[in-house]
Amino acid sequence: MKLSPKDIDWWRNHTNQEILEKYGISIANVSRTKKKYSIKNIRKSGSGSNQTTGSYAKCKNSSCKEDVWVTPSRPEKYCSRDCTYTCVEYRDKLSSVDKSYMQTEAYSVAVQKEGVAEYRRYANKVHRLSDKVYNENIDTINPDRHPRTLSGVEGGWQLDHIIEVRFGFDNHIPYVVLCDISNLRMLPWKENLARNKKDPTLIV
Repeated sequence: MKLSPKDIDWWRNHTNQEILEKYGISIANVSRTKKKYSIKNIRKSGSGSNQTTGSYAKCKNSSCKEDVWVTPSRPEKYCSRDCTYTCVEYRDKLSSVDKSYMQTEAYSVAVQKEGVAEYRRYANKVHRLSDKVYNENIDTINPDRHPRTLSGVEGGWQLDHIIEVRFGFDNHIPYVVLCDISNLRMLPWKENLARNKKDPTLIV
């Protein structure tokens, strides 16, 4: 998408939501266009303790010069998937993750289970909204600031749903119910894995 100098100035002073409403384009198109013209995201200030705070920082990939919005719960981020997957540090971290649970029969059965595609769509909605609720309520959900990690990372914790995602899907519970702050808590990854061992597709 091409922008005139006047358009660029307007984009720099408006949120993504305002851009979407004015231009009627996808969020992916907005992101690509902002990156093309080096336009930083802005967040309008609001009131209340749930307001997400953050700042701009350099992409975690040392070979990248882009700025990325970071929050207290995610102090280091990559600006894109390309930067994530080409970063040596990230690839080294992945190689050290314990993936032995993926060799179990339970995992094999779960990934072949009928309705996995529909379940994954439901689960993706749950996880996206849960992350948003978590960031807005981090002082309540994770006051000790335990590090959130993948399974297999020593000392890592994960965001857990008390009412499990699979249970919500199987019982037709609206996904927003599972994302309520009362249903979210932090657990060491081993405990979270043990809770979900009957259906490893729940593991995040």
